[in-house]
Amino acid sequence: MNEHPPRYLSFLLRLWRVKDRQGWNWRASLEHPLTQRRRGFSDLICLFEFLQRQMNGESFEEIYQSDEDGSDFNLDQYSTVEPLEE
Repeated sequence: MNEHPPRYLSFLLRLWRVKDRQGWNWRASLEHPLTQRRRGFSDLICLFEFLQRQMNGESFEEIYQSDEDGSDFNLDQYSTVEPLEE
């Protein structure tokens, strides 16, 4: 872990909703602009926890490697996102 928190962070953020047994839920992914490595999040709480770790000085790679599979869900299953039906 870095001793000093970063002064600047940059990611490409994608947000979309999916319908499951409990209704509509938000999913998210972040993509690191230099490495193009992506990470998926099953809900916004997981996204915010990841961002908090980033702001505290952990690198994207450190967090990615510290988790078993590098994401909270499989991004491949969401490669095509259907339009929302209200």
